[in-house]
Amino acid sequence: MKQKEISKKLYSMKIIEISLFSLLLKKPRFMKAILIVCCSFCALLTMAQNVGINTDGSTPNMMLHVKIASGDDGIRVQNASGAADAFFNFQDGTTDVWSIGFDDSDANKFKFSNAGNIGTNDMVTIQTDGWTGIRTSNPQSYFEVKGDATASAISWVGILRNPDNSGGVGHGVGLQFKGSNYTALELDKWAGIAGISDNQGSGSASWWDNVGLAFYTVENADAAGVPTEAVRINSAGNVGIGTSSPAEKLHIDGNARVNDLAGTGTRIVATDANGTLANIAPGSEGQVLMQTSTGPSYQSPRNFNSVSLGSDIQISSATWSNVAGMSLTFTATQTDALLMFTGSGFAYTNSMAFVQFRVHDGSASLGGTNTKMQSYDDVSGTITSWSCAFTKKVTGLTIGNTYTYTIQGQVGGITGTYNAAIFVTSNPDAHHLNLTVLQ
Repeated sequence: MKQKEISKKLYSMKIIEISLFSLLLKKPRFMKAILIVCCSFCALLTMAQNVGINTDGSTPNMMLHVKIASGDDGIRVQNASGAADAFFNFQDGTTDVWSIGFDDSDANKFKFSNAGNIGTNDMVTIQTDGWTGIRTSNPQSYFEVKGDATASAISWVGILRNPDNSGGVGHGVGLQFKGSNYTALELDKWAGIAGISDNQGSGSASWWDNVGLAFYTVENADAAGVPTEAVRINSAGNVGIGTSSPAEKLHIDGNARVNDLAGTGTRIVATDANGTLANIAPGSEGQVLMQTSTGPSYQSPRNFNSVSLGSDIQISSATWSNVAGMSLTFTATQTDALLMFTGSGFAYTNSMAFVQFRVHDGSASLGGTNTKMQSYDDVSGTITSWSCAFTKKVTGLTIGNTYTYTIQGQVGGITGTYNAAIFVTSNPDAHHLNLTVLQ
């Protein structure tokens, strides 16, 4: 009510007070009854009277009713000392629940405190620069939430909830990050993270039983259909880049680049025993990639050296003798090699004999063959063909060293001429002698 109205009411109450006092002096026997009535009236006013300020005669509808007729105005809570707090206090019965006000001792921060005063058990703090802290009175950014102190579990500090529990997939709730103050013209200038219901986990495909994360970005806000989903971590824990349905722990729909694997030319990448990606060291020209005991590496290709008999001969010596034209010289490109020897021919006329071949490295035999041959019987005589083969893995070679292997042969028997005929020129379809070293 206005100042003039308050003054009139105080004057009227003063007249009533003087009249009652005069009556009590003249009529003492009514004093007790009047006092009881007055006390009851005052108690009634104390318990039920609402106070209105500037309500223009209207009955205030709350214990304190302040009406601002027009213009900017308000209520000021002032600590006149300039060196103490000013605040409102709320109680539940006689228990302090909340205090709201500014903390003079803490840079005049505005606080919501779960206590009977400001600065004790502060729940929300707003600094004078606008930075806001929840459960911290010293926020380090525009908005900071302090969780529960825990050393063995996650301290969750917030929940975003979509109350829609309908079936199906695709609905969710998220945060937008916007770097523009445009409104109606360019509403799509934002990126975001959303929790989204999917059907890619082991739970039911509805009722939020499978929840993943979707990351949205904008490449061109002027294009249609933006923002778009760029990365998905589905409810099974698979990560998809360029796909919203990752089928593996990492699923990329598009090209990928790893700077640490970059180099000159096209590179081949492998994993080590720990699964770490790494480049395979480039090899020399002509080398090929091979699996070794230490992993894949470039090696000189497996090559071979070979020699074949070029003219008709007969093996006739009874002791080991070199076969003319059957020496092979090679340079080792590996520490081991595969030695292969084959031969075929027929026995000499009217003989019952055998032929032996071996491979000699100049100092020792590397192994050989022993083959029976026969061209005689007790009726009409025969010509019996023969063939032999020998293979062996040779180890201990020194890469870069030169080696010479030579074919040696000898014959023996019980009757006739023991010669072993190898007619590669006159009978090339059936006769041969060949030595090969495969590295």
